[in-house]
Amino acid sequence: ADVAAVLIDNLEAAERATDHLISLGHTRIGHIIGPSRNAAPNSRFVGFKNAMARARLDLRPDWLFTGTYAMESGSAAADAFLALEDRPTAIFAGNDEMAIGFVAALRNAGLECPRDISVIGFDDIAIARHFWPPLTTMHHPREQIGRLATESLIDILEGAATPGAPRRITLRADLIVRGSTRSLR
Repeated sequence: ADVAAVLIDNLEAAERATDHLISLGHTRIGHIIGPSRNAAPNSRFVGFKNAMARARLDLRPDWLFTGTYAMESGSAAADAFLALEDRPTAIFAGNDEMAIGFVAALRNAGLECPRDISVIGFDDIAIARHFWPPLTTMHHPREQIGRLATESLIDILEGAATPGAPRRITLRADLIVRGSTRSLR
């Protein structure tokens, strides 16, 4: 919709998250896909697919897990992962909660991150740095988004915004490398 918005470029950030795993030597990469929130395809999934295609890596359907952005769906993805005979060496989760659920469920099954699998999340929620291992993630600049959205709203209310031209600001997410990813042996 043509409305004022402050957001991040999810597609580009997902490409960089996937590129991080590729730069570590991973070529067998799976994805926990979050649900689409509208009619458009999930942009984080599209970014993942773009990075995989650019690197000429296989996009295997059995390495794509459907999630809900909740930790429980990360755990369910881990169950499906554990049932595979041929597993990826890295996972890009569509958000941190699914990544945390995934890593925790694998730990309960005796697999360790990043020894057995590298995992990257998305959003940089508060617990991501305190979880074990600390989660590599794409930082969602929530404070900056809030500040810019407030400034835009004040401009609209005070009449300083250009009529008919909603202010749309797209920010870049930063890659935060922590302990949940490592180079492939």
